[in-house]
Amino acid sequence: MERLSARGTRVLSGVGVFLYGFLRLQNHLLLSLGRQPMPPAQSFNTAASFVTNTNWQSYAGEAPLGHLVQMAGLAVQNFVSAAVGIAVRALWPTPGTPAAAEGPPRS
Repeated sequence: MERLSARGTRVLSGVGVFLYGFLRLQNHLLLSLGRQPMPPAQSFNTAASFVTNTNWQSYAGEAPLGHLVQMAGLAVQNFVSAAVGIAVRALWPTPGTPAAAEGPPRS
């Protein structure tokens, strides 16, 4: 169970690679509204911040983003990163239980 949950956490957090791709290829996607792709460093920073659920944006709101990137990229990643955090907390042993005596889960 522990290996499965660790693998699932890595896979769901790895979805950020797709978000980076969305941000870089925005001008080739549908509903891009003619917006240009983000520079590589800003794309990486935005993808990493949404994967870690900090949602730090170094630009004025979603002004440089098209509709598809906002819907299928940022909005989905907001829910996925929160779900990963909730799942990790649910699987983490609570102090005072027999599982807590074994220490944190290892992958």
